[in-house]
Amino acid sequence: MAEFVIDYAVMEKTTDADVIPMTTGWSDVYSWSSLWGVSIKDQGGNSIYGDTVLHTTSNSYIRVDGNLVATIGVDNHVVVATKGAVLVADKDSVENVKVITDQKN
Repeated sequence: MAEFVIDYAVMEKTTDADVIPMTTGWSDVYSWSSLWGVSIKDQGGNSIYGDTVLHTTSNSYIRVDGNLVATIGVDNHVVVATKGAVLVADKDSVENVKVITDQKN
């Protein structure tokens, strides 16, 4: 699946662009849970990227950049593991990630 990102702040300043009309859906992807909403999912409703092993896991967004991440009995969660940090949150509470970043800074 191809992913395309068009940044308004960049495009409004360009003087050299071509535009091709197309019919497609639109989603304003602004959070991890909304990214799950527009992603391809497995039979359990999971959106998975990276090295993962899932057991009895459902309706979750799991993105891994590096080490293996395994989940057991997880439902409705966001798990994002990068080289610098790991986020585990209920999908319904993921908008509170700013609380964590504010505490860390």
